[in-house]
Amino acid sequence: FFFQAEDGIRDKLVTGVQTCALPISYVVSGVKDFDGPDPGRWTEPVAVLKFDTYPADCELALRYLVPNFVAKPPLKTLTVRVNGDTVGTATVEKDGDQFVRFPVKASQITRQGFTMVELSVDKPYKDAGGNEYGVVLNEAGFEYPVGR
Repeated sequence: FFFQAEDGIRDKLVTGVQTCALPISYVVSGVKDFDGPDPGRWTEPVAVLKFDTYPADCELALRYLVPNFVAKPPLKTLTVRVNGDTVGTATVEKDGDQFVRFPVKASQITRQGFTMVELSVDKPYKDAGGNEYGVVLNEAGFEYPVGR
């Protein structure tokens, strides 16, 4: 399972996003199939992705679904970290499709090797079996400005 952008090789359930360069992402942990009508992957309370991407100023773009039962109180927060640095947070209080972008500095991207992205949801939804869930991840990728 991986995200790949712009070159026509895509996971059938999750796509990459970007405008320049070709970041490739692999799931390290915390992502499982979404058993619902929309394509995507459930995140566990903490999900980790690794990207092979270019070290330049960019934005991390995420598109995810918040099912109505996940959006119910208590208020939850999605925290996004790149190589351990928090690049942004978003509340998980409204159900439906969500799209966020967070600026990432070139210094936060690994120059050689993989750049690690962590998505964590505090106070995750817990089902009757005790399984914990975050959000349904549909897209994740780094976007680089064109023409700089």
